[in-house]
Amino acid sequence: MAPQSRALPVLITRPDPQGQRFSAALLDRHGTRVAPVACPMIAPEFLPAAMPDGVFEALIMTSETAGLAAGRMARAGAALPRLAYCVGDRTAEVAREQGFDAWSAQGDADALIALILRQPDGGGLLHLHGRDTRGDVVGQLRAAGRDSTGLEVYVQREQPLSNAAQDLLAQSGSILVPLFSPRTAALFAAHLTGRQVLAQITYVTISPAVAEMLGETVVKVEIATQPTQQAMMIAMDKVIIQT
Repeated sequence: MAPQSRALPVLITRPDPQGQRFSAALLDRHGTRVAPVACPMIAPEFLPAAMPDGVFEALIMTSETAGLAAGRMARAGAALPRLAYCVGDRTAEVAREQGFDAWSAQGDADALIALILRQPDGGGLLHLHGRDTRGDVVGQLRAAGRDSTGLEVYVQREQPLSNAAQDLLAQSGSILVPLFSPRTAALFAAHLTGRQVLAQITYVTISPAVAEMLGETVVKVEIATQPTQQAMMIAMDKVIIQT
């Protein structure tokens, strides 16, 4: 890698603890070439959730926040099944930490649905999700003949730009902004209204759907080849090496 005279600022838009882990992984990978700046666009708020009627054979989790919510519910006495179908490895890891027998689809919502449909129909499925959802997991499973119910267990509250991010956007120089969700992308783009920094920003997005939410704020964007953190890191490598 060619030496760079200035550490490349990277706005970490993920909520904690995901943001802290991502910053640590980035520093471990690139050291002093990068300077992570905390800029969470959303923060989770767990909701009181009463169990719906029915007998459930397994949980469905499409985020690690759902795994944390399930742990909170179990500790509060909710009669949750132990089996959990999870969208990816990190969600499955969190679910296991909360005491569940977790299976990972190692992909996106489509991969998760495919994993579930490959299993014998053992009974009802309970999808623990946030207020903002994508993919209609419950609807697709019902269309395939599986008894599925959704339960809203958290909401991601919008956060203001951090002071450190405000200061960075007021300066000159390149900025790298990785984005992991359409909502985060839309919120970040809204904060750029009226700012003269668009040419300085290179986005790295986890999917084309995330990139689409950036609208006219996009000048430079790199899209990960798969919706995983590893693919995001590889896409970010390209930008960091070239900067």
